[in-house]
Amino acid sequence: MTKILIGALTCHAYPERRRRCLETWVADALKANMDVVFLLGGADDWTRFGSA
Repeated sequence: MTKILIGALTCHAYPERRRRCLETWVADALKANMDVVFLLGGADDWTRFGSA
């Protein structure tokens, strides 16, 4: 059986946004047997990634 993994890009500066996600769509995804991860980064990380 195929399992779905959802990766949500976020930043350390937004814990409230992650909390709201956990209370809404993440809860639904977990009930549907999906895996969810938050990929944390920061502005410097995006700058390095974009210039590589």
